[in-house]
Amino acid sequence: ISEGINMKPTIYDVANKAGVSISTVSKVLNNTGHVRKETREKVWHAIEQLNYQTNRIAAALAGKGTNTIGVLVPNISTPFFAELIQTLEKCAREINYTLIICSSGQNQEQEKLQLELLLMKQVDGIIIAAEPHDWELFQRLHDQNFPLILLTVDYPWIFEDIIATDDIRGGYLAGSYLIKMGHTRLAIILEKDLLSGRNRLEGFEQAIENANLELAPEYIVSTLPVLDEIRT
Repeated sequence: ISEGINMKPTIYDVANKAGVSISTVSKVLNNTGHVRKETREKVWHAIEQLNYQTNRIAAALAGKGTNTIGVLVPNISTPFFAELIQTLEKCAREINYTLIICSSGQNQEQEKLQLELLLMKQVDGIIIAAEPHDWELFQRLHDQNFPLILLTVDYPWIFEDIIATDDIRGGYLAGSYLIKMGHTRLAIILEKDLLSGRNRLEGFEQAIENANLELAPEYIVSTLPVLDEIRT
């Protein structure tokens, strides 16, 4: 028998098993909306086969708006995301919305569970301020016209609604500033596994190359966006 939270089936698993959308599963579970009898039967059959705990869902995508917006960040303890959340909350209050903040902790399973939590809370939309590990989850929501916005993450070939920074230029400006201050032996700390980190490195290296300097490989340090990790 499978044990642990990692093995529990989710609403995504039910939808995939039944060959329907997440919103259809929600309608069946909540007995709302128009769903054909044979579709309902397929959903309930999938629920029984997967031993899905239906009491984990009070509601999902169907129904009226809740004036809530989900925000998914990689880590709420970093200064950047703490300030970002404060700003988002201020803007949300001005239009009578409430935020539900979730942290993925840079963990794929946690990311999946937090996304499901936001759907359970019937949020009206989700702001994704982290580079997802499993793009298929977000792609399915996007394909179902669920409101999603990528914030600080630039993947224009996947999503249309993006608010991103120019990470290449940011890296270039950082390198140029250090060179202008007279420094010649430069180093950079970044998240090399993330596209944003690689783009910043590209800009940083370009600034160094333009100044006829070199960036030694040992001075390129890849780390997680956690202060304790960076300090080490």
